[in-house]
Amino acid sequence: MKCEDSAASAVDSTQTNGDVDVVAEARLLRQHKGRLEARMRVLEEHNEQLESQLKRLRQLLHDSVQQVRHSVNHNHYHNKKSELLLIRRATASV
Repeated sequence: MKCEDSAASAVDSTQTNGDVDVVAEARLLRQHKGRLEARMRVLEEHNEQLESQLKRLRQLLHDSVQQVRHSVNHNHYHNKKSELLLIRRATASV
């Protein structure tokens, strides 16, 4: 009977050690999961900031393109107007 008690005690001890290992591993996994979730939140916030910057840059680019187009059209109009005045003056003197 004493041999059976020691065998049972050894099995209980092994199960207890195994349970402790499982609990410790579960705790470590929870901690790691928490760190990963925190990192994911930081990355998501950073991504939102980058998207906001990109939106602002696209708007600035769009506005700049519009200004250049307006300037080109304005200059083209004034150049054509100047050409017409020169033609009128030239034909008026003839």
